[in-house]
Amino acid sequence: MTISNTPPDTIPPVPVITSPVSGAIVSGIMQVDVELDASGVVRVVVEIAGVPVPAGSVEQLPELLTLTPSILIDTTNIPNGRYVMIVRAYDAAGNEGDSTES
Repeated sequence: MTISNTPPDTIPPVPVITSPVSGAIVSGIMQVDVELDASGVVRVVVEIAGVPVPAGSVEQLPELLTLTPSILIDTTNIPNGRYVMIVRAYDAAGNEGDSTES
């Protein structure tokens, strides 16, 4: 007999923010474009100033979430100023990876 267990997935996904670029000036409806390094991501969340943005989240079955999700965010309720935006990606195993733009 041979037992061959698959080791648990411990590698976090790596999201990369491709738009807006660091230092961009945005207003109104902002499109956040993300590239993911691997399939299996089940949720992508956008945070601005450390707070999850309403409607700034995509959650789907891994086979339906593309490797290049786009998320639309209404910035009209966010006060003017410079912010740090973080995109967090979660995979089905619960691993989390972050990408930051300011």
